[in-house]
Amino acid sequence: MSYTLSFYTVPADELTAQLTARTTSNDPETVAKHAVELLRHLGSPVDAVDHSSAGGTWFRDRFIGEALAGLIGAEPAGHLLDRPLAGTKWTGYPSMGWLTRNELADAVSALDEAGEDALAPLDDPDSEELLEIVGDILHMAAQTHQDLVTIYS
Repeated sequence: MSYTLSFYTVPADELTAQLTARTTSNDPETVAKHAVELLRHLGSPVDAVDHSSAGGTWFRDRFIGEALAGLIGAEPAGHLLDRPLAGTKWTGYPSMGWLTRNELADAVSALDEAGEDALAPLDDPDSEELLEIVGDILHMAAQTHQDLVTIYS
């Protein structure tokens, strides 16, 4: 089994408005299902990264929580995995996260400022490779000047 973090560009306010209008249930699983359907309809896929289920703790704690957070900040890195949307806090999978276009631009600026030196302290080939991939994805998303919404499933 594996998990995927998928990246989409979309106006988050439009996604939130349509999700609020279409969802009559307060059940997080129902809201999550509607949110994923809407995101796939309204959003434009950018790319995705995968990890094995055995690598989940490494991905969340070491890669997102340490490597990426050390470059773009703990809050924006954490928001890629989990952030309330339309008043819903995700309790399971799929979880959703998002960054506004301004937060995304700040994250990309932080990556650019760190440059190649960002990889040196990692001393972890898996984190280095994934950081390059995620950095490219964030740069591609930022070029659209839209918000970034993720699905982690």
